Amino acid sequence: MNDPFRRIPIRFRRFLFAAALGGIAFVSLWSHDNLEAHVSADVQSKDYLIHFTCYFLLEACCLWAWARRSAPRRSRAASALFCVLYGAAMELLQTLPAVGRSCSLSDFRQNALGALLAALLVPSLFWPGERRSPPLP
Repeated sequence: MNDPFRRIPIRFRRFLFAAALGGIAFVSLWSHDNLEAHVSADVQSKDYLIHFTCYFLLEACCLWAWARRSAPRRSRAASALFCVLYGAAMELLQTLPAVGRSCSLSDFRQNALGALLAALLVPSLFWPGERRSPPLP
């Protein structure tokens, strides 16, 4: 198959996934004072969209970097579970005194929704010729 998404080296895909994890951790654990000082109120009002988009992209990167062709359903389920649990961990870590933010059930819901929707849609978007979920080698 002549698929440009599969020709990219696995190490680069996994590096990109690790960068996405680090970026989300950085933004999620940014202290409340820095958030108020550097992020406009207009952007902060779109919080639900930011959470959804970040975890949609995280799940897409996870599938691209780790999914297996030999176990497509299991790969999708495992990557979605990982991203949902990662979102839960980030929300819980926001309660640390040094971070000074609060854990939000609605933020967790948006994180989970983004990850689960990506687990359903991304395989068919990236690899439309596949009948089953199209995890990479």
